[in-house]
Amino acid sequence: MTVLSALGFRMIVLTGTQFAHQLQLHRAMNAIALAMGLKCDRSEAFQKRQNDLREFVIRHWNGGL
Repeated sequence: MTVLSALGFRMIVLTGTQFAHQLQLHRAMNAIALAMGLKCDRSEAFQKRQNDLREFVIRHWNGGL
């Protein structure tokens, strides 16, 4: 991360705790979108789909990278 930062890349790290909790993930994703200048869908339907995806990834996570 230090090398990438030195090359001018901005690093944003999501923690396992943030990913494990819907509200924390939602807040982190909004912060990333804001930092990138992206408009974030705030609808209830989008948040439900985002949470469904989060739960799918957690269920199918094998621990490897």
